[in-house]
Amino acid sequence: MRKAIFFLLLALLASCGDDSAAAPTRESVSIQDVPVSTIDAKVDPVQRSLSMLAQFEAGDFESVVAQFDQTMKDALSVDQLQKTWIDLNQQTGEFVEILNTRELSQEPYSVVIVTCQFETMIIDVQTAYNEVGEISGLYFRPGADPNVSQDSAAYVNQDAFEEESVTIGAESEYPLPGTLTLPLDAGPFPAVVLVHGSGPLDMDSTIGPNKPFRDLAWGLASQGIAVLRYDKRTWVYAEQIQEQMNTLTVDDETILDVHIALTLLRERPDIDHQQLYVIGHSLGGMLAPRIAEEDPLLAGIVLLAGNSRPIEDLMLEQSGYLLSFEADPSEEVLKLLEDLEAQVELVKSNELNVDTPPDQLPMGVPAAYWLGLREYSPAQTAAELTIPILLLHGERDYQVTAADMQLWEESLTGKDQVTFISYPSLNHLFMSGEGPSLPKEYMELGHVDAAVVSDIANWILSH
Repeated sequence: MRKAIFFLLLALLASCGDDSAAAPTRESVSIQDVPVSTIDAKVDPVQRSLSMLAQFEAGDFESVVAQFDQTMKDALSVDQLQKTWIDLNQQTGEFVEILNTRELSQEPYSVVIVTCQFETMIIDVQTAYNEVGEISGLYFRPGADPNVSQDSAAYVNQDAFEEESVTIGAESEYPLPGTLTLPLDAGPFPAVVLVHGSGPLDMDSTIGPNKPFRDLAWGLASQGIAVLRYDKRTWVYAEQIQEQMNTLTVDDETILDVHIALTLLRERPDIDHQQLYVIGHSLGGMLAPRIAEEDPLLAGIVLLAGNSRPIEDLMLEQSGYLLSFEADPSEEVLKLLEDLEAQVELVKSNELNVDTPPDQLPMGVPAAYWLGLREYSPAQTAAELTIPILLLHGERDYQVTAADMQLWEESLTGKDQVTFISYPSLNHLFMSGEGPSLPKEYMELGHVDAAVVSDIANWILSH
């Protein structure tokens, strides 16, 4: 469910499938407004997707929703889709051009990815069509310019480790592709499991051209620590998850798979079973104390920009922050913020119940998700733990701010096993920059700061 700049979109707009195909070269394409008068599986899905984007640009959201299957129609109304598009434009600026298109086969779905250049960001618009041509999934996620390559960070020693493909939960209902990065020295090694933030994310936690989880895996493995990372369930099984949205909780989205990943590590002789750690980013950091509470054998947890306050509060705060940079916000954007305020109020009220319609809740995320988090206090849970805890915070982070760190400190001050480290120049991805952080910064190629990798490695190796 929704990491980083698309924190506001959460699980409803989960990406789907294994997007492992090689990225095509740049191919500028004009939107071709070819009307789709009927839903027909024989119509070229790429052309369907281009037509759909033209409908978005024209404000014809009714025509888009008319192509949804029933599950999508139940989950995403015309008004909710319009609000999503407005929010996307608020973060990215206006649509500029199509860079390329590609089609993936994911039986029984046909999936089309259209990479679009907006004013400040590149966005992949991913559409899944079922066997009869209905839209079974519609997802927006950060994309990357295929002409931009990413080199490894200076702190990575490629000769110090190797990588092994693994499957998280091979016998489960949702097996997930994963990668275990292993140092080449003699084991057994201390090991960590990386836990994603909000939103559908691959094993590298890819945001635009950046791959922060790959940076962490390669950086830590260069210093003798094994790292397990894997594709998130909402990334691989978006269509299946969409059908279960009304009952989805953070357990289904994140926590169950973390425990399966830890079990995999405990079955390996090259891993030190007494030195297993969880490193959670953003939502993953918020959930890390709960994961540790459920697994008393963990050696420690690391919270990277883990929020201590409720998600709905952060959503409202982030929206207001982004709006503050709008010189003349439109009435539509102001109405979007007003609606979000009402939805957050409902999340916090006693009126919220399992039957509350998703379109009355923030970004259409169903009531079960909010109810599942209602009784969870990350800071209070962390205070009851006896294992070492490392909390890291970037002072330029506008998504998880100093207010969250203050609450962590108030709850954990005086506990000898807790360490706080703050970095003045780092943002939510723990990458360096200057001035106020904005979503477009995440589209600039960078790496997790060397100090962060070094601090985590030294902390783990000292315990």
